[in-house]
Amino acid sequence: CIKNGNGCQPDGSQGNCCSRYCHKEPGWVAGYCR
Repeated sequence: CIKNGNGCQPDGSQGNCCSRYCHKEPGWVAGYCR
């Protein structure tokens, strides 16, 4: 899984966060796990 602080996409296209939460705000190209 993707560790906290690393890049992710909410739709899971880049893998799943260990925390299961990908934080992404409007306008961001990518989010990050937290």
